[in-house]
Amino acid sequence: MKNIFLTRLEKSNVSNFTSNFGIKFRRVTHKQLSLIYRTILKYVYRKNIIVDKSSNLDKKKCYVFASNHSFFFDGSAIIASNDRNCYSLFGATEQLYFDFHTFFIWISGLIYVNRFDKQSRKDSIEKMNRILKAGNSILIFPEGRWNDSENLLCQKLFAGPYNLSLLNNVEVVPVSVYNF
Repeated sequence: MKNIFLTRLEKSNVSNFTSNFGIKFRRVTHKQLSLIYRTILKYVYRKNIIVDKSSNLDKKKCYVFASNHSFFFDGSAIIASNDRNCYSLFGATEQLYFDFHTFFIWISGLIYVNRFDKQSRKDSIEKMNRILKAGNSILIFPEGRWNDSENLLCQKLFAGPYNLSLLNNVEVVPVSVYNF
């Protein structure tokens, strides 16, 4: 089933893609939403999120989390295992289906970008800047898509996390995920 909010996501601009209340609400409810998501993931999908190593990050600061991209629900798993709310840059229109994992990303904070539209790419940067200035973190996948090659450790990386870090004076936190 196609995401019923896709049209709204495509037409939203920097000022109306989320409200200030929405930004604060997501920050406050993140722990509860993550607990619900992880519980459903464990009992319905028979998947556990295991955090091997975690950095001791300042709770008062926001960050740009830059992760590899290797399986369907890695974005939602990273958000659910994080100790803070992260808005996720989401550029796969064909994957914007109204399923459980995408719904969790949407309710946690989704910044949609149409990769083939220059204005959408420009707007997504402004949206991420707005979120960082509001005190929330960003999750971005610098590879831009899943790395489905067994022979390639990492695809070509885009400069998004670096540029966001410079523009907003925030740190980039590398994240590595794998599915087994």
